[in-house]
Amino acid sequence: MSDVAANDGPEVEERDEAEQLRDAYNAVVRDADLQAVQLLNISFEVEPAFFGDKAKRKLDVKIELGQSDFDQEKGAVVAAVKLVVSVKKSRTTALHSKAEYLVVYENLAGHNPAAVKQFVDRVAPFACYPYFRSVFATLDWAAGTKLPPLPVHKEQSRIEKAGSPF
Repeated sequence: MSDVAANDGPEVEERDEAEQLRDAYNAVVRDADLQAVQLLNISFEVEPAFFGDKAKRKLDVKIELGQSDFDQEKGAVVAAVKLVVSVKKSRTTALHSKAEYLVVYENLAGHNPAAVKQFVDRVAPFACYPYFRSVFATLDWAAGTKLPPLPVHKEQSRIEKAGSPF
């Protein structure tokens, strides 16, 4: 029986740590207040070649998390998010748009910094993406590029995240 107890020890500790982090994350979710979604800069460039054959266009949307900063004393976290849309024709980029946002959450004083980072990494892209879709749609209309609406942003599956407990 002591062999079984010895084998179960580290597994139980790992499960307890994972549960503690999950509980800390859930506490952040409960308490976080979105304070701001701020557009820092935006660019939208269209090449004349874009307006040719529509069949050869390939749309690509990328969302990149930048640096985040958690001020434990103030209970605020700020995350940078970059969104990029490009349309390629053959091997040439015919349309390119890039926007950078800051996303700010408050009411997080006393929370676990690792849980706050997991939260902001997961949620910040969802907070700013609707704003970007709206701005991009307006620029698309103004440029007469007549692209379809940008796709809905979806969270990666747990398998795609490769090991993240959230």
